[in-house]
Amino acid sequence: MSKRDVQFSLLLALAVAVTLGLKVSTTQYDLDFDSAALSQGIKAKLDAQGFVTHQESQGYQSAVIDAVRGTCHMRVRDGALGGQYATIFAQQAAGLGPIRYLYRGAWGDSPPLLRMQMDRATAHLMARLGFSGQFPATLAVAARGCNPATFDFAGFRSIWAPRIPLPKP
Repeated sequence: MSKRDVQFSLLLALAVAVTLGLKVSTTQYDLDFDSAALSQGIKAKLDAQGFVTHQESQGYQSAVIDAVRGTCHMRVRDGALGGQYATIFAQQAAGLGPIRYLYRGAWGDSPPLLRMQMDRATAHLMARLGFSGQFPATLAVAARGCNPATFDFAGFRSIWAPRIPLPKP
């Protein structure tokens, strides 16, 4: 490659970076997680696996799905804010056992906060650029009488979506 080709490539890369930077900084998006769609998906998947489910709205938090099948009782919710709401999650799952987090197919005792934040930030940037804002969902699961890892929780995605204003009181 000649020196002129290298200079042209660098100039083109700089122009693309500036253009994308301007788009990101001037786009007027107010994005938030679409946790309602994720909760509905969790409920539907548990229903399909023979669970009797009940969805409890939690106001400003994500909904909690109560699922019962035989001796198995689970409470499942969007665990994306698990680090911030760990105490509340534990209170809501009292009597069922410890909360386990499922992220990218791996179960853990705590949410993988750094990896989750990186995936969310990347998806947020992509959404602001007009691309799909999907990223892997984090599920918070507490169970009694069964091992939640034996059930199908695969394929859940969260998505950045335009924020819907809260109703005025």
